Amino acid sequence: MNKNKKWSRLTALAGSMVLVGYILFVNAMPLGVSYDFKPGNKNVSSLGPGTRVETLNRSQRLIQDLAYFTSNMTFLFEHARVRMAIKTSDVNQVAWLGYKDQQAWHYNNQVISAPFIDSLGWARVGEGPYLYQKQPSYKSYADFMANTPRDKFIGVYNYSDTALRQSKADMSGYKPATAETVVSTPIRGKVTMYAYLANEPFRLAVEKRDLNWYKDPDVATVKVYKDTDKVFETTIGDDGNTNDDHHPGASQQADIKNPGPGLPEAGVYKIVIDAPDDSIITKIATNMHKITFEGPLHLAGNHEVYGDVVPPTASVDIFTNATDVSAQAFSRSAQTLIAGGKSVPLTQSQTFINLASTPQISAIKAPKSDIVINGVGYFAFSQDQFFEPTPYHILQITGPKDLEKVDYVLTNYKPPKQLGDGWVEVEREFDLSGAVVQKGKLSWVISAPGLADNKRSIEIKDIQMTLTKKGWFK
Repeated sequence: MNKNKKWSRLTALAGSMVLVGYILFVNAMPLGVSYDFKPGNKNVSSLGPGTRVETLNRSQRLIQDLAYFTSNMTFLFEHARVRMAIKTSDVNQVAWLGYKDQQAWHYNNQVISAPFIDSLGWARVGEGPYLYQKQPSYKSYADFMANTPRDKFIGVYNYSDTALRQSKADMSGYKPATAETVVSTPIRGKVTMYAYLANEPFRLAVEKRDLNWYKDPDVATVKVYKDTDKVFETTIGDDGNTNDDHHPGASQQADIKNPGPGLPEAGVYKIVIDAPDDSIITKIATNMHKITFEGPLHLAGNHEVYGDVVPPTASVDIFTNATDVSAQAFSRSAQTLIAGGKSVPLTQSQTFINLASTPQISAIKAPKSDIVINGVGYFAFSQDQFFEPTPYHILQITGPKDLEKVDYVLTNYKPPKQLGDGWVEVEREFDLSGAVVQKGKLSWVISAPGLADNKRSIEIKDIQMTLTKKGWFK
């Protein structure tokens, strides 16, 4: 009897060891593995939630931003190739696809649809990044990068323009400030700024408040670049309210300090505060005093629109070297700007402001704020803070109207395959090394900002996926 019990224990132990060994072997996958998830099988779920998606005969129609689906992740895959067919109702509507890469609400995103780029009839060279040329002058992307023109306007879309950043020579007579620089003008959504630093530390504090006008978490990332290298990254989390109840959250802050022991390298630093439109950057404080901002810049200092998130409405002064500026107001923010000493009526339609082409910095006054401003140039909230971080004339492309201003467009956005009847097929590659898998499933999101606000829609069908992991000997 005792021998039988001992034998049973040994058998159970051996079985457990075999099972554990099999699990380890399968997930290590020394020979590699590739799985194809075809349309219609259960390895890829339907889009949801149902309040944001309509189910049609052979497709699903997104009517609100942020639709989710999941893919089975039986193994620890390293790479995903995702294909799907897309049909958009408006040339201005863009869409992004991403997978969950943090325990908090955060997704690794890529643009999958930008119809206004797809319809651009310019000559294109490159295989990613791509160069579009209004008048063909370069035979390759590499040729353009080696001989980038300084007398032309360069548009960038979904492109890491740090590749173009060549800071000018050290500022003659520059001295560190003796007091903190504070930008208290509220800015909605994403902020891109540049700061010059020499013989001083790097200190930056960013304060965010969530509007909670839309569902889903409002997470912001703050990244710092020196030339083409990312030197720091941090996150400002959601306020804990993921509803659309219009109850603003408490102030949250990210503090960035040079870890030392010595002072950071002198030169221009790029700071990207990637915040959603459902949040306001209420304050930026730093020891650095040469600070300029890149458009588009959503000035949001309107108390009547944003309530207690911002103080009483005050006129905003902004300074720019751009000679061609666009501005747009929102429904409750129609106003008359004072730009270059002239009155410029501003409505919901995009308004272009031609400023005098002089070496002087032009001033723009927005009495009611809550405007989006953009241009081939840079912006500052004080004339003393202004500086040019690059010798190139760069414009962040936000829509078809911006394309009228530029001579070239640089983008990492891969053109789709035309299928006919308005449908296109897109294919994207994802590195899954940072994927957060929960209960054997990986969460994906399709984001289409402004979809419901602009009464647009996007149809999606035939989502398919190839998941792979390399073997030990490959």
